[in-house]
Amino acid sequence: MTEERPERPGPSVTRTKTVEVTPLGGGAYRLEARLTDLSRGGNYGPAPADGGEAPTSRVIHDIAITARVHGPGLEIAELDVRPLTIPYATCPFVVPALQGLIGKELMHGWRRAVLDLSGGTRGCTHVNTLLLGLTEMQAMVVFLEMNERAPFAPQSQASGEWMSAGLQVAPRLADACYSLRQGGPVLAAAGAGEQAPAENAE
Repeated sequence: MTEERPERPGPSVTRTKTVEVTPLGGGAYRLEARLTDLSRGGNYGPAPADGGEAPTSRVIHDIAITARVHGPGLEIAELDVRPLTIPYATCPFVVPALQGLIGKELMHGWRRAVLDLSGGTRGCTHVNTLLLGLTEMQAMVVFLEMNERAPFAPQSQASGEWMSAGLQVAPRLADACYSLRQGGPVLAAAGAGEQAPAENAE
């Protein structure tokens, strides 16, 4: 039996943020990120004068970023920031200065570089949110490099093949979280190539 989704009791705002990473070869990657804020059920003014219906939703922000990064530090080689939907005509005025981020690395000092260049009245809060989130691509790049070495499948995860590839790509994965702790079954399987024992969450 399918559970029916309850109706929204009133106005709401939904933020959607996506990041897509595509290998370009030679240690370079294409990065596409997008942030969208959608308001539903709010007050959007009167119905259009031509007799159409009043809107039931409205996009507040829609911001897209395309970039090319390369090297072990994920250095920004190209950067294109596009405010597609914004509340004020002055919002895009902050975009040209963001070319100053070219040459900066996502792996080292990225947060400080973004805020020094575009913090406060020098920039846009929502563009900065998207820019700061680009560091999330580190994990995505690691996955892509692991997947070049081993299949991402239940069998390779259980045998240790998958995490063995991960430790070759990024040794820092050891002790990165509970499941990847030293002495735990996942790293033990990765080191010995043995079946990882099942753990009960209780």
